[in-house]
Amino acid sequence: MDLILLSRDKINNLAKPLLNFRNFSLLRGGFTAFCISSATLFGCSYSMAGEFNMNLGANPDWPAGSNGPVTFTLTDEFGFELDGSATINQTGGAPVAGFPLDEVGFFGTSTSIGAIWDSNAGSSGIGEATNTATLSFSSGGVAFPTDGISFVISDIDSVDNNSTTDRCDFITATGNAGNPTLSLVNPASAATSVRIGPATGSGATGPIAANQAQCIYNTGATASPGSTGDDNGSILVSYPAGTSSATILYDESIENVLGNNNLNAAARGIGIWASSVITVNQSISLAKTADVPSYANAGDTINYTYVVTNDGPLPINTNQNIQINDDQIGFINCPAIAADIPVGGTQTCTGTYTVTAGDASAPNVVNVATAGVGTGTQPFADRLQSNSDTATVIREIPAITLSKSSGVPSVAAGALPGLTDAGDTIAYSYTVNNTGNVPIQNVTITDPGPSFNGNAGTGSLSAFTPASATIPLGGSQVFTATYTLSQQDVDNSAGITNGVSNTASSTGQSVGGVTASSNNSTAQTTITGGPNITVTKTASDDTNVPAGVTVTYTYTVTNTGNQTISNINLTDAHGGSGPMPTPSNETLTTDVGATGDSTDAAVNGSWDSLAPGDQVTFTANYTVTQNDIDTLQ
Repeated sequence: MDLILLSRDKINNLAKPLLNFRNFSLLRGGFTAFCISSATLFGCSYSMAGEFNMNLGANPDWPAGSNGPVTFTLTDEFGFELDGSATINQTGGAPVAGFPLDEVGFFGTSTSIGAIWDSNAGSSGIGEATNTATLSFSSGGVAFPTDGISFVISDIDSVDNNSTTDRCDFITATGNAGNPTLSLVNPASAATSVRIGPATGSGATGPIAANQAQCIYNTGATASPGSTGDDNGSILVSYPAGTSSATILYDESIENVLGNNNLNAAARGIGIWASSVITVNQSISLAKTADVPSYANAGDTINYTYVVTNDGPLPINTNQNIQINDDQIGFINCPAIAADIPVGGTQTCTGTYTVTAGDASAPNVVNVATAGVGTGTQPFADRLQSNSDTATVIREIPAITLSKSSGVPSVAAGALPGLTDAGDTIAYSYTVNNTGNVPIQNVTITDPGPSFNGNAGTGSLSAFTPASATIPLGGSQVFTATYTLSQQDVDNSAGITNGVSNTASSTGQSVGGVTASSNNSTAQTTITGGPNITVTKTASDDTNVPAGVTVTYTYTVTNTGNQTISNINLTDAHGGSGPMPTPSNETLTTDVGATGDSTDAAVNGSWDSLAPGDQVTFTANYTVTQNDIDTLQ
């Protein structure tokens, strides 16, 4: 803010150009700098990113003769808005006619407001006649703390001739977040005409504080240093961060300097808000996500969501718009902003990418995106930009491996205790490992069932538990099934090492439908035991049998093994002297397993098929001879 302080003898020179002050650097990058600018002050002669330009002759058009408050909205290059309010308050005197007003050429620009004030006679001491300019900022009706405000108070001692009617200017700068610091605009000048506190005041004036400055006024033979129209008496006022209201109070101190309370000082003028720099740490951030973790084939689509967060202190308003620059998709126009996006608020945008043939042979699709806030068709490079965020979607390369194992055949479920026979079971376990880069779904087992010494099984394989499964990345799933043996299975393989063998495989699909097939895995086991029969023989009479008596022999044949015995024939090596007994009349007497598993086609002295645990009996007759008795046979 330039406060151009004018004495009566300088009013005719009001059209002189403003001080050209270039020693202040605008903050860039993540900062939005608001520049309320006159011609070339602070390097604001051209539009720079993040600058606010305020022309009080147009925005707002200051009402002639008004002390305000005059309210206005500043808009930076990105469309962010900052509300301002300006006032002029005067006490202890009268305004020079026609002021305040904005007038092209009055201060060399239409961006200044001129206010000339004349104190009453005897009111030229500190605090007796004041001219105060206040500039405050708000957003959404709430006081807005800026990161930095700097004013230039130009030449507070334009001409001092040590006369009793001359002024001795006195400046006090205050702010609502702490008082500012004052420094010389031209500290190298040997002709400095002002004194900056903390210091002893000029003449008889008491001490001046760190936020105050006074012209240097010498009495006696030495003239006060002059600074006519130059920057020897100009001061830079820098406010602390968090300031939302800044005030410059211009006062007279000639009565204090000379110790005379009855002076009538010349009028003073002030040119306010000619230029100012306000910085705001305005920023946005971007978080990008994909709707799928992977893709399968060319032509697949990936939908991206972009969440833009307002991280700065100013809202994003409905006059602005948001664009996304995605290095794979290009520029994406986000939905129109229907209501102001508050601090911490978000706007969600979406974009779709179609997988190309090149992507279908690449390991992944990597998208890098940046968000930009601006207005209208503003080029993306000129917008306030967010961080860049990356989303990686991998190509689906599903893979699985299978490991199959078999348990020891059971012995308790069949008809024979202690031996594996029909009805006993073999438990199988199938472990499928996901060795690909994506989850695998619909994983199933394919198993044709075991073979028994090379012969296809005739028993039954149960359903798999679970029937199917989804296996996460790096995970595994165990499936189980049980095979129930038939007697033929046992007959084919009992007693043969690793006589039971079978091979299984597994398949599944990625989310995108790419099939994964496992290796074949074989499990082997052994059914112990084998064929075995026992024969017992009894006689119908075996004590003191006289000659001529017929004795009936009964032969009981039991299958004590776990395999079916076929074509059972008996011979009896008899010791008698008569014709040998011939076992016949075979009859099934015990059927411990499934009915019908022991069969005989004809009664012919030979039993065709005897299942484990079953018994068959044969009979034969023998007539005792006298010789048998004589020889004790």
